[in-house]
Amino acid sequence: MAKTTKPAETVRHETIIITGVVKKAYKGSTKYDDKEKNRITIFDEALDYTSITAYDNQPDKLTPGWYKDQEGYINLASGFDVPVMDLKGRQITFDDWISNDDTHNAKVAVKIRQKEGSVYPVAIKVLEAGEPVDPFEGM
Repeated sequence: MAKTTKPAETVRHETIIITGVVKKAYKGSTKYDDKEKNRITIFDEALDYTSITAYDNQPDKLTPGWYKDQEGYINLASGFDVPVMDLKGRQITFDDWISNDDTHNAKVAVKIRQKEGSVYPVAIKVLEAGEPVDPFEGM
């Protein structure tokens, strides 16, 4: 009896790593999600959206705007503490990172886990320091 083989399926990347510049990093909620989570927005002009497969089978209504627009941004959120490796190679908590370091415009590598309909940050490694932001500048 001849053995039949199944056609190769498209490989879905469950975990990917992206690098980019931090535009926002905070703990809180949004107008679309009232749960307090660790949140980070990353920008990379050359972000490869083809490696993000979590939204391939989602209706348009459930696909986030950053993915639809594909302008280099990605918004990530997690209800769990996301470990961060600082510039000195120490592992710190997400809370420590956002409260002690200047996160704005920091260059980072982020490991992302994909599940059907969502992406989550798993770990963040700081590659270059950010800069302080004065919220009262110009007042």
